[in-house]
Amino acid sequence: MTVVTHELKASYAFIERNFNLTRRYWGWELAFLVYSVAGALSISLIGVSQGSETLLLSLMIGAIFWNYLSVVFSQANQWFGGRTRTSRRLGLSGHPNQKSVQ
Repeated sequence: MTVVTHELKASYAFIERNFNLTRRYWGWELAFLVYSVAGALSISLIGVSQGSETLLLSLMIGAIFWNYLSVVFSQANQWFGGRTRTSRRLGLSGHPNQKSVQ
């Protein structure tokens, strides 16, 4: 029972953190939402102009999936320090006191 309680508390903390971040950066959240919707609508207009419902559906699904992957890879880049292969080759590390892995 203590494991379940611990997991519930951790889940609540995660949700509360995300809510507080969204509340703090609501302007950026709104700007990203408008940007994503505008991109998806502009891509969807291509399908409408061609008159193909199958093309329209596939373009809409692709646009939604593309936006989702954009968020996932952006978060992964932040979580893993954003180090690139070039920075590792040049010996650049993420922190001034951190040794580079060669």
